[in-house]
Amino acid sequence: MRTWSTHVIDPSDEAALRQHWEVGQEAERSRPYEMYWSWDACLAGARHPRTESTSTFISAHDDQGGMVGAGQVLLPMADNLSASYGEVFVLPSHRRRGVGRTVLDALEAYARHHDRRTMAIEAYVPTSGPPTALDFARATGYESALEEEVKTLELRAHQADWDALAAHAAAGHRDYHIETFLDRVPDEALPGYSRLRTAFSADVPVGDLEMQAQTWTPERVREREERHARICRSVVTTVARDATGALVGLSEIGVDTATPWRAEQSGTLVLPEHRGHRLGLALKIANQRALLEAHPTCTTVFTDNAGDNAAMNAINEQVGFRTVERLVVVQKHL
Repeated sequence: MRTWSTHVIDPSDEAALRQHWEVGQEAERSRPYEMYWSWDACLAGARHPRTESTSTFISAHDDQGGMVGAGQVLLPMADNLSASYGEVFVLPSHRRRGVGRTVLDALEAYARHHDRRTMAIEAYVPTSGPPTALDFARATGYESALEEEVKTLELRAHQADWDALAAHAAAGHRDYHIETFLDRVPDEALPGYSRLRTAFSADVPVGDLEMQAQTWTPERVREREERHARICRSVVTTVARDATGALVGLSEIGVDTATPWRAEQSGTLVLPEHRGHRLGLALKIANQRALLEAHPTCTTVFTDNAGDNAAMNAINEQVGFRTVERLVVVQKHL
């Protein structure tokens, strides 16, 4: 098998970082939608790293120095300190030559060096056709740990249904109040919002992934908001309050302002003791309305849900989401 050289990219080397991004973008073109992050977001993210995790970019090169493969390894620094998360990209013209395995070996070596016990990678699988990414993962020692469906919502195709859905939802929660924040949680809502984020982390299905719930403090929330402002990410948050004013549910959508046509649903949660009042549906509809008001050029929302998350899958079906591919999160014990 041919050998390839790998390098850790200095995040201040904009030319190398751009090449890395281009390899990833080219590798992702076969997916049904353009979902790869924008160059603006990549560059801003490298210049303004997270405090709760570290990201390292690794490249693979041929004997002429051309970049033919790219990878990224993320190490959580606030929780899940034994875990690591990887991404592997190979130019279509260089697949099945050992490039992907070379990149993956470099990611795993980096994770082991930092005392990480597991690595998880997302493998996207078409609804029809060969599961190439999943086959590669299994051939390199990874096992399926969590299966989800990637879904899209074409906003304007379903906007006419929102009034009826909102009215149906409102009949079930007359003692609750729905409100929306754009980009920054108000100070008075910050403690309640932090508790909801922590609860969401504990509630989201993780399958067989070795993953612990995250603890969200008000300080962590503010740090995330400040970073979002630096990397041009806008977040639309809708919350539900009970009769006492306490926050009991939330739904969030994020938008990379460099690609304003698309948005990502980052989570919807209603606390267990407040379920059964159609709050999940109400939060979704209100948040989508607020999304279009704040970002009128947005056309498509992406989300992914585990197959056993029956309640959220039912809500997403009501709203109009449709499945476009599968997501299999694979895991390896290092």
